[in-house]
Amino acid sequence: DKLTRNVYPLQMIYKSNAWYMRGFCLARRDYRTFRLSRIKSTEVMPESFNLMDLPEEKPEENPEKPHEDMSVRLLFSSEAANRIYDDFHESLIHREPDGRFSLAVDIVDDEWIYSLILSYGCLVEVLEPEHLRSKIRERLIKTLGLYDQ
Repeated sequence: DKLTRNVYPLQMIYKSNAWYMRGFCLARRDYRTFRLSRIKSTEVMPESFNLMDLPEEKPEENPEKPHEDMSVRLLFSSEAANRIYDDFHESLIHREPDGRFSLAVDIVDDEWIYSLILSYGCLVEVLEPEHLRSKIRERLIKTLGLYDQ
């Protein structure tokens, strides 16, 4: 189904190797996030908008599973150097004497961080927290099971 939306663009976001546009959707009268690769065409409309006229944006809430920040420490192989700087701000990255890279960051505990860590394969080790380390280990064992048959 093809949808046409009129949106006031507010912000460009790069996350999980994809670009998104955050904006105010006139049809929904609410803030929405649109993945750019799913937008088939765009047209600049003649009207403009005043940011101050838009309703205040309410924080996103999911009462079933609130996302909380967790303090994460990762250790990367030197082979991951270029990619680390693409995914994280350089102020978070520390070069170790042996050439590896450590990273400490407070980040939301959600599917995005699991996917990101797993995408590094054998080039990253989760040092902390232990529950994240365990979940990554469980997912790797489950994945390995697909290849053991």
